[in-house]
Amino acid sequence: MRLRLALEDLGVATHECVAVIWGHGLKWEDAILDELERGGSTIHFIQRFRFRRVNNFVSKVYRYDTTPRRHIMAKTAYLRSVPHEALVVAMTTSAPRNEIKGSGFFRHPESEKMRQVKWSIRRTFNPDAGEEETTNHVIHITDSSAQARALSRMLGMRSHSDYPLTDSSDWTLRTPNFPLTLHTKEVRTRDLQAGQLQGSRWEYRVVLEPIFGTIQWGALAGNWKPYESYVQKFRGTGLRRRYSKQRFLRLVQATQEDCLPPPVVCWASGKFRILDGLHRVVAWASAGQDVITVRELRHG
Repeated sequence: MRLRLALEDLGVATHECVAVIWGHGLKWEDAILDELERGGSTIHFIQRFRFRRVNNFVSKVYRYDTTPRRHIMAKTAYLRSVPHEALVVAMTTSAPRNEIKGSGFFRHPESEKMRQVKWSIRRTFNPDAGEEETTNHVIHITDSSAQARALSRMLGMRSHSDYPLTDSSDWTLRTPNFPLTLHTKEVRTRDLQAGQLQGSRWEYRVVLEPIFGTIQWGALAGNWKPYESYVQKFRGTGLRRRYSKQRFLRLVQATQEDCLPPPVVCWASGKFRILDGLHRVVAWASAGQDVITVRELRHG
């Protein structure tokens, strides 16, 4: 089955992969995420894990990998000495240049493009940077789309396709239990509210605020430090997308070019609540738009 999966992966134009940034790499998570994107990956979602039993989590990560057992044992021993936390990043990359690597039991498909990105990150951020024989890597990246899907299932994560890229494609609905529809309409920005996270990274609640009282609105008003702290604090828990100051500024430019889809809202307690697209709404409102086009989510 391993060889069949390898042959299936060789000709694909788009490659799914999952990266795991280990506890000793989290101090550089922003820089590592930047490197993944610079390497040609599109980040679909991010999920943060913390775990008590290191060996259980490591065994899940390497369950479908072809890594030698001695490497996994050494890796597990080292990870017991660093924070028991990991940031898991689901991505796709185009033109992956998949090749068959290894021999015998360790024969497997691997994206040459992602291998180069992985080793560039390791050489920069490993505690013993530059030593390729170390087991103390700050990042693990799956070799093939089949491995990525298997790892997502092992960790209880949803698939890449369940997280559409709202800044570049249409928002989709997966609602098997009851029908939902989207209706286009014009809404005043003052009638919009959005959820804001409050609390700790692992124990938080969502509080509804007018868009002019959000962290995102304050950022475009020039108060970036609270926004960057907010993103860092809730990345992978309350916030599953890839947010950053640089991405927000690029989004502002894209809204000026009128090339983004309308946000998705629902009617609740006399206001329209933003379900998807808060950054877009804030960008349009900061440019002086008092009325914007939205898609209202309704039952039936």
